[in-house]
Amino acid sequence: MNVNEFIYLYFLKDEDAFLNLYQYYYPLIVSTISRTMADMYHMKDEMLEIAQQVLYECLEKCRVDRHWYFSSFYKRCLQNRLLDFYKYEIIRDYSLKYETIPLDSKVKEDSNTYRYELIPDSHVLHEHIMLKLETERLDSLARYEFSYLELHVLSLKRLGMKNSEIAKELKIEATKVRSILAKLKKWYAMH
Repeated sequence: MNVNEFIYLYFLKDEDAFLNLYQYYYPLIVSTISRTMADMYHMKDEMLEIAQQVLYECLEKCRVDRHWYFSSFYKRCLQNRLLDFYKYEIIRDYSLKYETIPLDSKVKEDSNTYRYELIPDSHVLHEHIMLKLETERLDSLARYEFSYLELHVLSLKRLGMKNSEIAKELKIEATKVRSILAKLKKWYAMH
């Protein structure tokens, strides 16, 4: 039997016609899923359900006066629906390595808390980010102004080490460490 006979039997309310059509299109469905959504193949059951739903909708909306075959119509509709499903799932999949999360989406499906409610006060966050950016800008300028030793002292101090520990680490005197830090502090205050 060909596709048109299965479609004809479907409209004659044959109970097995839809199942036969689905089995006929199963290789097409699997190849479309594997090509379009290779990284979401773990959701194959949901995608097969979507394929059944699209097949039913295509049968109900198919027009025989069009100049294209039902198979190409179904394939195009299936690809579009799977792409919609893919985009919907990608936006809401937090396990992927995305740095941004849409603010209108919920953190958990069973939660009433939105993501923006978990972010601290926006003014504090803004000040923290601006301070970090300013520090990075000054550090890039400091590379041209100071020696390697002075920059190394600064990096060790930022790690939380005491002046005496820095002196032991670099095998210099503690007074020299203090003078380097004073020089750096003065330069950072001026810029």
